[in-house]
Amino acid sequence: SSAASDVYKSQTYLEALRRHDSPRVERAVFGSGVADPAYWGLTEPIDQWIDFLDSCMYVGVRGPRSESILREWGYDGQLEIMGDPGLVVQPAESVVCEEGLIVISPAYTNSELWGGSDEEVFRSLAEFVESMHGDGSEVAYLSCHPGDDRFIMEIMRQSDSIGAEYVAAYADHEAGIRLLARAGVVVAERLHAAVVAAAVGTPFVASEYRPKIRDFARSVDQEQATIRSDEVTSVRLQALANDAISGENVAALNAAVEAYRDRQRRVAARLAEQLND
Repeated sequence: SSAASDVYKSQTYLEALRRHDSPRVERAVFGSGVADPAYWGLTEPIDQWIDFLDSCMYVGVRGPRSESILREWGYDGQLEIMGDPGLVVQPAESVVCEEGLIVISPAYTNSELWGGSDEEVFRSLAEFVESMHGDGSEVAYLSCHPGDDRFIMEIMRQSDSIGAEYVAAYADHEAGIRLLARAGVVVAERLHAAVVAAAVGTPFVASEYRPKIRDFARSVDQEQATIRSDEVTSVRLQALANDAISGENVAALNAAVEAYRDRQRRVAARLAEQLND
């Protein structure tokens, strides 16, 4: 609920976590990101976080920036990059890729993004869709959050794509996974869309509205497919989309994803064994 969300926003992440903690429980960090002070400033009690991490049986983070922040803070315990846990997602049934299909997944951030303007990003996305239609590509929209829907409709209106396919993945997860698996390329502002696109082997372009997007993209060797939200233009998106679908980039993406899947399976099995003991 929005009331519950407001309560969590008034707390640090550590305070919210401690509401469910106990001295007698085992702790593990499995694929978490770390709030980047380059964007947010310093919002967490560092010394207390280091004490908490020292008590964990395992610490694995989403990407290289998350790792470096913890090291900069002075955490010197065991730590590895294990990728986003969403990389294990797969469609329930095999899906045929449609190379000409471009999936767009915007994010409404209440203008809490690099550049401070959701409207500028959405305008560039609309121009990109218009251009892709002009080149004969098919465009579909993926909504990861109900709060994005109104703005997807506005992008549709601006780009004259009202009749385009639209999937509310927050309401039908499997339909969202299938759409991402069908796509030739995904232009993702929402992190969820980029993660699942990578998981199903679909190349993506990531609009970095906050540093967590680049952290994930770097983790799967796709930083070159990432553009900050204050630098997004239709022309830049077209160039990045063309580069993303190159065989070399797709091979690097798939290799990174498979390596993280293997690591996550091994870690999960080890944690399950330790917890059962």
